[in-house]
Amino acid sequence: EIVAFIDVDGNLSLISEEEEGWIAKLWMKIFSSRQLVRLHYDDFVSPNKQRPRQRIRVCRSGYQGHVFGAKFPFSRLAKEAVDDMMEQAKQLSGRDRLDRTLQRLFDDSALGVLINAAGLSADESHSLHERYLLDFVHMVYNPVGEDDYELVKDSIITAFKEIDTVADSLTFESSPVMSSSMTIPIIYAAFDRIQSRLKCFSDLIRLDTDVVRRLYRHLD
Repeated sequence: EIVAFIDVDGNLSLISEEEEGWIAKLWMKIFSSRQLVRLHYDDFVSPNKQRPRQRIRVCRSGYQGHVFGAKFPFSRLAKEAVDDMMEQAKQLSGRDRLDRTLQRLFDDSALGVLINAAGLSADESHSLHERYLLDFVHMVYNPVGEDDYELVKDSIITAFKEIDTVADSLTFESSPVMSSSMTIPIIYAAFDRIQSRLKCFSDLIRLDTDVVRRLYRHLD
């Protein structure tokens, strides 16, 4: 059952990534963090029989239970951690911008400290955040097909660019990541801007699955 816990969304397969060796190193650092990966014997014990369960629960983190293959190590646990930070940021932001408050909370968190200390190059940092965005879209949206998945991902990137335009003069003092770069907190802040619109879009897609093709044709 421990294997099932750490292999949610095919997470174990990321250890064998050969093209980007930093992924396996990050995987091991996250797995070694007691603050991020909380494994307790009681979690694997049947409450009725008081012994380890014989049937293993299959967990998925895709929105509404859909299946996807993770690109970011332990993205499910990362999302759970940042979800909590997001709630704190909304209470603390006040006159300050949500993305700035969330970034500060993230930089001080176990995940933020771990990523900032990983010594990633600019290309590796870009790849890390791109990978998280791919997983994040799956965890907040259940796509009908590949086209609407890409459209939702592009919408979050567009919302990020809107934030970034306002943030050109900002620097995050505690973070080595420049304000013009996409970070995990900014992905959340961008999604928060368009979440209600994406809900309406999702409802529309399920009424008319051809709408995405017509949208792309119109944009072309």
